[in-house]
Amino acid sequence: MMSLSKMFLWPGTKFCEYFSLDPQSEAGLMLRWVVNAMFYTAIGLIVVWTIAA
Repeated sequence: MMSLSKMFLWPGTKFCEYFSLDPQSEAGLMLRWVVNAMFYTAIGLIVVWTIAA
């Protein structure tokens, strides 16, 4: 079973794996952070827009 933290980091981890970067390396951590931030910002905006509409 996937832990909660791994679930939240999944989009960025898969992005790093797609580009053959180690998600635990310095570059991988930064890229994973950026991808996760963009992903969850988009999800949050969709939720807010849906509720507000």
